[in-house]
Amino acid sequence: MIERRSLAIFMGSILLYSQPVFAQSLDSNVFVTALQRGRAEAPVPNDAMFGRATASLQTRAGDSGPIWIRAVRLHQFKQQSSCGRVAFYIFQPSTHKTWPTVGGQLNICTDGMPPLRVCSERPQSLVSAGTACPNGTPSIDTPEVATAIRSALNSGGLSAGQVEQASNVQAAARAAKSAIDAEGLGPGSSPQRGIAH
Repeated sequence: MIERRSLAIFMGSILLYSQPVFAQSLDSNVFVTALQRGRAEAPVPNDAMFGRATASLQTRAGDSGPIWIRAVRLHQFKQQSSCGRVAFYIFQPSTHKTWPTVGGQLNICTDGMPPLRVCSERPQSLVSAGTACPNGTPSIDTPEVATAIRSALNSGGLSAGQVEQASNVQAAARAAKSAIDAEGLGPGSSPQRGIAH
């Protein structure tokens, strides 16, 4: 169960990493490169965000070789031609092992941002994600993007809410572990304070 949560967090982290604020440069963004060239791969950074999940995958593979991500363009959108849908999965070149279930799909544009959206009352006018529409409602995905998302969900993909829920569970577990460590209640230690006997 913990390993499954760890892998869900890994996927969520990869999606987060795809955003420009987390990528060192757009040239190094495997998702943007796949959108532009059709396919791209890169090693998964061995840092605080991904280190635990990569270590878990290396243990499962029985090999300490680096873990890579491979991304492939599924299709380019017509209405927003600089945007498209990209599929990705994780693999380890040294063992030729792939984890297609540790992956997913996302919509991305060449600037590293998600596709623009529309307001329901003005479906021909594109607006940035997070934009409030003149009638006060939030913007929605364009029909083309909504169809791509529905297709991914119908084929078993996780929704953004499911990834976020897994992230919240993992964050709560980390907070609990930190509190236990701060109280000196880790394995092999005895209660020091704050615990009623």
